[in-house]
Amino acid sequence: MAIEIEEVRSTGRWTQLAREWEEALVRCGEDPVFLCLDWLLPWWNTFGDRRELMVLHATENNHTVGFAPFMITSRGRISTWRKLEFIGSGPSDRLGIIARDGRSDVHRAFWDHVKSSDDWDVVELRDMAAGGPTEAVVREGYPCAEYCRNLSPHIILGASYEDYLNELSKNMRYNLGRSRRKLEDMGVVFRTLRSKEEVAEGVHYLKKLSDARWDIANVLKGPNMVEFIEAASTELAKRSMVVFHTLELKDDPLAICMGFESNGRYMYYLSGFDPERAKASPGSVLLSRIIEECCASGKKEVDLMRGTEPYKYRFKAVDRVQYHFRALNKGILRSARCAMMEAPLN
Repeated sequence: MAIEIEEVRSTGRWTQLAREWEEALVRCGEDPVFLCLDWLLPWWNTFGDRRELMVLHATENNHTVGFAPFMITSRGRISTWRKLEFIGSGPSDRLGIIARDGRSDVHRAFWDHVKSSDDWDVVELRDMAAGGPTEAVVREGYPCAEYCRNLSPHIILGASYEDYLNELSKNMRYNLGRSRRKLEDMGVVFRTLRSKEEVAEGVHYLKKLSDARWDIANVLKGPNMVEFIEAASTELAKRSMVVFHTLELKDDPLAICMGFESNGRYMYYLSGFDPERAKASPGSVLLSRIIEECCASGKKEVDLMRGTEPYKYRFKAVDRVQYHFRALNKGILRSARCAMMEAPLN
């Protein structure tokens, strides 16, 4: 039988499909963290007010075979400009379409449905993993579209932390060791926060330290970002996917990181440290302690997520490629308006 597509336009219907969503997600071939409902539903509840839900639900023989987590964002009052995007765009570092076993025919069915619709002007999908099922079928269907490449460094771990340290430069090993001893001599302790109560404590510390470190540029100062992180962390803590790590001196945090654990990996997501202690390198020491914990627990990778900050490469990170994609719907008027409505893709 042919694959049938349902447009899910209400949160109520979306949540009714939660079990089918999670079952398909496990086998889709895309990174699950930013595609699980414990992340996307808090995002939608926080940021979805001025957007339209357009989740596509694919079935075959009355069985779910996939979901496309789409939404439409509109701009303009007289003549609206409607953009088809991934739900979760912005705070999510890696997104994609969910198709059981990565089936390309399910992906194509979604895009056939999208192309048949006149309900959008431009489609822009961000942070697709290079070589993943989503990116592969997008390129097949839109070979002449606009693409932008970005990088997401990650650290490949060996058999032990000692093996990993031996991969670092001599200068890096010396600086880490000296900073770590200095902090330990001060009485600084390393903590891992996983329980619901500890995660709430971690969110509080993260906001406090990221405010001090990043000031106006702080990502948590974006509208409603703290509320979103609190809500998503609470849900993810129930399934042991979110973890906070801290360096603390007499119960006062010097550095903190919010991360995720999935499929034998650790994902380093948001961090902050006390700028008054910057000379002691608490951020670098904390990351080294996280890497040590990951090695001890048998994890094979520390994903440092998108962005090419120099410190990542001092920790021997190597790049993983992701792509943004943009294409116009059919119509000459849309082509003429695009230059006015859209900035260059980056």
